[in-house]
Amino acid sequence: MNENEAKAIVTQLSLAYSNSSIAKDKNVAKYYLDKFLNLDYQPLLNAVTMLIDSSKNFPRISEIMEVYKGEYRKHDGLRDAFGVKCEVCDSKGFILDRQIKEKKEYIYALYCSCELGEKYKNDMDSIESKFDIKDIIARRRKQSKVPPRKEVIAKVKAMLGGS
Repeated sequence: MNENEAKAIVTQLSLAYSNSSIAKDKNVAKYYLDKFLNLDYQPLLNAVTMLIDSSKNFPRISEIMEVYKGEYRKHDGLRDAFGVKCEVCDSKGFILDRQIKEKKEYIYALYCSCELGEKYKNDMDSIESKFDIKDIIARRRKQSKVPPRKEVIAKVKAMLGGS
C-alpha cells in the first residue's frame, strides 16, 4: 500500500473514533500509519470498515490485524482465482498518485496495463503515461523487503526505552 492509501485509512479511523488516541495524538496516528504501509490496501480497508461498523471502541492494532488476516486470505484467493498477480498495481488494476501543483495537492488514479487494469482504461490515464514501469516494480520490491531481525529487535528496544 502506498502512503496516501494508508493515510486515508488512518483518517477514516480518526473520523470514526474522534475521541480516541489516533485522533488526538499524532504519534499514535503515525504508529498506525507505519503499521499499515506494509499491508495490502483493499483487505485493510475492508477490515477497518468492518471494525468501524461493529465496534464502539477504537480497535487496537492486534484487533485490526486479526480481521485483516481474514480479509487478506479472501482478497488473495480472489487474485488467485483470476490468475493475476501484478507487481505494479498490487493486483488492484490501478495506482493512486499524488502531485502538488501551485501549492495544491492532487491525488489521481492511473490504470495499470495488467489484465485487471483493463476495466479502468476508459476512465483513467495509463500508469505508463506518467511512470517507468520498471521503476515502480523496483520501488515496490524495495518497500516490501522485510528488515533483518537485528534491525527489528533494535527498533523495538529503542521504542521500549533501550532496555
